[in-house]
Amino acid sequence: RSGPASFVDENGYVKIVGANMPRFDHDPVTRESKGLLAEQSAANWIKYGTDLTETGWGENGVSHSIAATEVAPDGNTGSVSEQTESSTNNYHATYIDMSIPMTSGQFYTVSTWLKKGPNYRTDINSGNYQLYCSRGTGSVAYVSINSDFDDFVSHSNTTARSLTKYRNGWIRVTYSFQSNQNSSNTMPHWLLGNGGSYQGNGTSSVYIWGCQFESMRFPTSYIPTYGSVVYRGADVVTLDRTELTDVFNPIEGTSVVYAHMPNNSGSAGMASYAFKNSSDSNVHLGLSRDSNSDPAYHYYHDGSNSGFSRASATTNNMYKGALSFKTGDLDSYVNGSLNSNTTTFTMPTIDNLRIGGTTGANYLGGHVARFMYYPVKLTNNQLAT
Repeated sequence: RSGPASFVDENGYVKIVGANMPRFDHDPVTRESKGLLAEQSAANWIKYGTDLTETGWGENGVSHSIAATEVAPDGNTGSVSEQTESSTNNYHATYIDMSIPMTSGQFYTVSTWLKKGPNYRTDINSGNYQLYCSRGTGSVAYVSINSDFDDFVSHSNTTARSLTKYRNGWIRVTYSFQSNQNSSNTMPHWLLGNGGSYQGNGTSSVYIWGCQFESMRFPTSYIPTYGSVVYRGADVVTLDRTELTDVFNPIEGTSVVYAHMPNNSGSAGMASYAFKNSSDSNVHLGLSRDSNSDPAYHYYHDGSNSGFSRASATTNNMYKGALSFKTGDLDSYVNGSLNSNTTTFTMPTIDNLRIGGTTGANYLGGHVARFMYYPVKLTNNQLAT
């Protein structure tokens, strides 16, 4: 992977890593390992993601400072910005004051970490806090969260929303929307008092960290920025040459995967893994997911024949797939059920294994928790187990 990236470590902190470092992600609350995080390429268009005192951030009825002793979601101090309302009668907002391009019909996602300050007031608009972004002329997408910072109270023009708890009282709030016009003046806002105009008291504040604006229909992991737009390249996880051929059986085999496979990437054929041939792009053996509501499926293409077997949908987008293969005998089990068997399959030449994506836009945008390969074709009873 090119560029910096982030993941949640085993202690529940957001960890920033450089290029080509694999990311084994964790649930921020339970600390459970999610497995290898594999994401598409993306860019954070907010040039200063943590320091709101820098150029590109605008103020209306607020001031910003660095909360020197506040522990950020990454476990460090010195990077948290504090948004404090002024004592004026006004709306009290922080906003992006720089050029962010937006294209009609394209999906976008805003994400940020928030935490109530020590003097946060709840007497204005029930203490609700609002995030909104221009979506077109006279049209905004917004979400409002309650005074406890643990749930949404309202939203509009959003295609998806999420609120996730992190350590030390932090939450990560995300919302996604579709633009209804071309624009070069996109302005995400962070609004005290739910965006209303009121008499400020000069002390009520909110801590802000890790702000991100990306051209995606769903939120990805935080991309750190310190003065410029930063691109995170796609995670390309490949096992090839002798690292694969020394263990791969060219006659028969079995692959087993346990993966989180969301259906929101906007591209088809998002693969949790795939055995491939570098000389024939058609050759494919693996478990994939479409961008629509259809569940995961095993797909094979031996260079001549192709087919797929689709699983039943899951509520949590977690799939367990077991695929056994040799010429004239391919069996597919997903989540414990036989989906298909075929005799038209011919064992192709395999020289590389891709995990978390194949080519182009076909990247998982999720987690591979476990992958196993057996150099023999297991029985159907073993596959089901």
